[in-house]
Amino acid sequence: METITLLFTLINYGEFKMNMKMKALAAALALSAAGTANAGIDSFGSGNGELFFSIRDNVAQTSYALDMNVTMNAWDENANQSWAADSTLTSFLGAGSGDYSWAVMAGDSNNGGSIGGLRYLSTSAAGTAANWGTETNGGLNDYNILDTGLLIGVNAKLDGAPGSVPGTLGDSATFVTGESGYFNSNMDTWSGNAPVNAASAGIGGTQSFYFLTNSNVTTNPFLAAQKINVTEQVGTFTLAGNGDLNYVATPIPAAVWLLGSAMVGLVGVARRREDDQVIAA
Repeated sequence: METITLLFTLINYGEFKMNMKMKALAAALALSAAGTANAGIDSFGSGNGELFFSIRDNVAQTSYALDMNVTMNAWDENANQSWAADSTLTSFLGAGSGDYSWAVMAGDSNNGGSIGGLRYLSTSAAGTAANWGTETNGGLNDYNILDTGLLIGVNAKLDGAPGSVPGTLGDSATFVTGESGYFNSNMDTWSGNAPVNAASAGIGGTQSFYFLTNSNVTTNPFLAAQKINVTEQVGTFTLAGNGDLNYVATPIPAAVWLLGSAMVGLVGVARRREDDQVIAA
């Protein structure tokens, strides 16, 4: 009985992974059909912010931002996903210094309270969830600087609002030092409140992805010092040399599949033995 239970568990897990991949494929097809119709990044105050990618040239002091066209609610950590470099990013990297910092982030701060109802996604090259152990509810609230100090400026170009630069409209745009929408080093650490650098990787670098939420929805200042909840995603983001951004989900270990095959074999042997006993009787 234990063998059969384990077998069904493995089968159900395999079906779950397949369903996740089918959902991701459907989402990718929908995004492809939509093209660049989605102007502007859904920001933190929307209640369902979109993932966005930002990269900064640390020498030239310029940056690039991309609307990844995936909301937090639609994000699937179990599916491999890719975003190919567009002509704007290719030009940005071609004229760059080679010294870059980048990040993938999203946020939702629309659920009330100065430290309540927060949820964020953020890359970090720091390694594990333990590196976030010193981050507090109060500090997490300061992540909102990305909404006011970055996304407003980014969306001014993506939306074609007054002051936007011709030729940069669509899903991505570039910025220079001091320009609204420029991804600066202060934003890396959420105005100095993050325990790890959110944009510490360069070209070819890989970063883990984390889901961050506050641990209490009250605005009590004493509870603002409580530690946040951190969940590490099952995959990692990598920025390839050509500018392609790839999220690779951690595959099921080969040992698990081998165990599953062994369980199937054992069930088959058990059934043959039962059949032989019935025939002998």
